[in-house]
Amino acid sequence: MADALSARQITQRFGERTVLDDVDLEVPAGRVMGMVGPNGAGKVQDLSGGMAQRVQLAAAMVHEPEMLVLDEPFTAWTRSPSTSFPT
Repeated sequence: MADALSARQITQRFGERTVLDDVDLEVPAGRVMGMVGPNGAGKVQDLSGGMAQRVQLAAAMVHEPEMLVLDEPFTAWTRSPSTSFPT
């Protein structure tokens, strides 16, 4: 299976602190991949309100892309029985 996402030799520093050091990442097509870790571990932090997130997700999905890279897409969504998640 071909890789949908491939990144090589990723290094991320915050001042004197190295949080990623020469990391390779490969995500095969058709796979779902998640990154977890504590704050300051090198993950992207860019959150917005629940409605704005819904609009941004819908705008991205309407074009039926082959791949979406999402940063905590459901963080600000209200959790209730009436909430429906896109499929």
